[in-house]
Amino acid sequence: MVGRQPIFDRNREVFGYELLFRGVTGSGLSGQTPSGESMTSDVLVRIGLDCGLPAVVGDRAIFVVAPRSFITGDFEIPFAADRVVCEIPNSEVRDDELLEGCKRLLEADYTLCLTNYDWRDGDEKFLEVVSMVKMDSHLMLPADLQVRLDKLKGYDVRTIASRVETHGQLRECQEIGFDLFQGYVLSRPEVVQGNALSPQRTTLLRLVDKISDPEVDTPELGAVVESDPGLAQRLLRLAGAGAGSGMRRGVKSIREAVVLLGRQQLRSWIFLMLTSDARGAIPEQVGIALTRAKMCELIAKECVPDERESAFTVGLVSALDLILETPLGVIVEQMGLADHLEEALVEHVGDLGRILADVLAWEIGLTWLRSPLEPGVIERTYLEALAWTNSMFETLAEAA
Repeated sequence: MVGRQPIFDRNREVFGYELLFRGVTGSGLSGQTPSGESMTSDVLVRIGLDCGLPAVVGDRAIFVVAPRSFITGDFEIPFAADRVVCEIPNSEVRDDELLEGCKRLLEADYTLCLTNYDWRDGDEKFLEVVSMVKMDSHLMLPADLQVRLDKLKGYDVRTIASRVETHGQLRECQEIGFDLFQGYVLSRPEVVQGNALSPQRTTLLRLVDKISDPEVDTPELGAVVESDPGLAQRLLRLAGAGAGSGMRRGVKSIREAVVLLGRQQLRSWIFLMLTSDARGAIPEQVGIALTRAKMCELIAKECVPDERESAFTVGLVSALDLILETPLGVIVEQMGLADHLEEALVEHVGDLGRILADVLAWEIGLTWLRSPLEPGVIERTYLEALAWTNSMFETLAEAA
């Protein structure tokens, strides 16, 4: 299986993505743990051949673990050097053979990164050829990290703090001088208790709820849109732009705009508009939420096709606490969702709850899945959801 984890700069912009191999348990699969070469090869094949690099990471750099065989030349990295950061595992013996392999990759214009780094005698020669050093911030105190950063002074390297899991850790890593950051804190921000929703957000949440109900017709959707002038103006402009397709339209009414956009597109655009003005929201958080929602929908298509739209809504709403920095319970209360949707969101029960639980597990790298689907199908839904999210961002940029 394959996944990705973003790496952010100090402005919380995505610098690149680390591509991850993921084994899956609890699905009837068995066998020995694959080798580093096998895992890296599998990731490269799946990303390069099965789905395409742009669909998964856009134009960002990719970080790929490069075991010794990839460094010394027994295996080749099939992507252009300007897209790839080769991560040298800390478990590799840093001997002359590995050093020569690093020089070979450097001459080919690949970027090199020492991963899970801890200082060893003789590392000076490696620090002359690598451009990045990644340290596990979860295993060391800030003072210990500072000592290691001080040893890197004088070398032209960027430093990455990995496994940053709290805002306190993030602040500490920024203060002691790390350049880049990787960890759940940037995709799972702390919830601010008691932060009320603004009226416009409440309108948007009502609209998301209405769209998920197939019995709600276009006039009723239009009435919700018409209740908010700012929302109406945005949708008219978006529908007039052809939803990013490049075809200009003369839209005569709010309800016509709703028809032109269609329920599925309208749902997606409403969510993007809901999140675009959120305080502290960053594009990667929005991307995570969109991918989560689409993955829920795609899994439901395989398991419970009649619940596809509800599954998208469950995935979308489950991520709104990240974007709005408002407790999920408050959001759910203001939406008036059907009981089985609320139970799926809060308790992870029922078909939709099990789907959401699997998507959340996959998102953070856990591999014990409750879905009856084969692991390959789950992976496919994840990759398709990533590609769809990237296309949504491209369309939004075109319509801006």
